Amino acid sequence: MPFNLLLLPLLGGFLFFSHYYRTAYSAKRQDKERLLLYSSLWGLLFLAASLITSTLIPHFPTLVELRRWWAYNTPPIQYSGISSFAYILAMLSLGLLNLWNRLRSSKPENRVAERVILTQGSQLEKLLYRSLIQGKRVMITLKNGKVYIGRVTISLTPKEDKDFLLLPIKSGYREGDKQRLVLTTHYDEAYAEIQANEPDNYIDIISDFGVVIPISEVLSASLYREDVHNTYFPHADRPILLE
Repeated sequence: MPFNLLLLPLLGGFLFFSHYYRTAYSAKRQDKERLLLYSSLWGLLFLAASLITSTLIPHFPTLVELRRWWAYNTPPIQYSGISSFAYILAMLSLGLLNLWNRLRSSKPENRVAERVILTQGSQLEKLLYRSLIQGKRVMITLKNGKVYIGRVTISLTPKEDKDFLLLPIKSGYREGDKQRLVLTTHYDEAYAEIQANEPDNYIDIISDFGVVIPISEVLSASLYREDVHNTYFPHADRPILLE
């Protein structure tokens, strides 16, 4: 088979590997060489299936007619039908498998994303995911010294999202060489007042306080328990400004 006829199976293998919900998140983590390797393996699988199917054509009159139509209506390139069918087979498999899994579960990709984060994710991804699932607060220190304490509100897609949404309860900055934490804004107190004064739509109002944080700007992150930090890691709070 000419080398250029392998491009269609390779393209089919790449699209299947990068869009099938069970492999899509893993595909996003591969470097170019590994991505090409895995795409080639999937492409060879579909090409082999296409070759096997071609041996069954003489036993089915409809397929014989289809082969004859292909021979008279496409450029006379040897093996072009096998190559094209490998690509079509990859697309059909991708659509049917993803549809089947969506019918079985409303969001099957969430389970796959969780598995990829827990097995292949960075420590930051695992911490943010733990904050989201367990409802724990996280303390984020940015490269510019700004500090946010709050809850992650939107799940991360491995190696796809470049930022995340945090609903802050406190914010401040790191002070001096010792990077002492200074809290300057207490959102939780404002949230309580909003809930008391706006009982009908306080959820919508509070949700507007969400902060989008670029992952590239995160210097450090840790889970935050206010009672433990106040007892064992006292920090400067509400600095007094001299007039």
